[in-house]
Amino acid sequence: MISYFLVLPLSQQDIQRFTSSPNRWISLVNKPLYLSLFKIKASYYLGKQLLDFPLAFEVWEKIVLNTKSLLIHTFHCSATDNLLVLPTTKYELVTINDILLERLPI
Repeated sequence: MISYFLVLPLSQQDIQRFTSSPNRWISLVNKPLYLSLFKIKASYYLGKQLLDFPLAFEVWEKIVLNTKSLLIHTFHCSATDNLLVLPTTKYELVTINDILLERLPI
């Protein structure tokens, strides 16, 4: 089954910002009113799962504007031009703590 996401690929700078002050972001990530953190293959993305796809234009426009607003004003991501629709059959919902654990040296 294919799942669709409207996501922003996270840069190393974005990941560093989230992991350097995790307590600031933990209450916002993976909450219904905000955005979710996804790992697809080896890359991290911040965005929304699109439960229905394709969408009516008016619904699509509202979701894109809302997602861009959250990325800019809540999550302080400046490069929202890279927003994309990502279809995938395999993804993982992750937390900031998961990223921190993954980045620890072994």
